Amino acid sequence: MADYLKKNKVKMAILAVQTSVAQAVCDKLVKDGILAILNFSPVPLKVSEGVAVQDVDIAASLAILSTKLKVILDGKN
Repeated sequence: MADYLKKNKVKMAILAVQTSVAQAVCDKLVKDGILAILNFSPVPLKVSEGVAVQDVDIAASLAILSTKLKVILDGKN
């Protein structure tokens, strides 16, 4: 993976893995040159200074989207 990331100048990654491996995968990504991670895993990642992490709470996002869908559907009745 490191060769691919370097060759293609990849600096951002999306992390969507099981809780049990999230930090290890994060550590590998950072070691291989990733500087920004969009984290879909329900684990707060620990990264060094100079690495950006944005956590995404998929459950909360789905709840919000469900509410918006209900408003749309209720408006059609």
